[in-house]
Amino acid sequence: MNMITSEALSGSCKSQHKCKHYHLRSNVESTDMAIKAKLGDSVKSKNFTAQANEVLCKLIAYNITVLISAIYELKIEPKLFALSL
Repeated sequence: MNMITSEALSGSCKSQHKCKHYHLRSNVESTDMAIKAKLGDSVKSKNFTAQANEVLCKLIAYNITVLISAIYELKIEPKLFALSL
């Protein structure tokens, strides 16, 4: 366990910066795990560019699922508008 993690877990952060860094990292790790759990942890594409695009599509799909969940949980009435061409 590195110094930042052990200090943050024990609740004895001597530096506010270290605690903030730990919480940011914790948020990233939690989001990463949620995406992998919902959409899978593998990438099917062989080409690097295609792999990057696949990961970006997974991120977009995950963000849409989070948005839909928030709409239902918070009972938000989305305001949809039509684009006039």
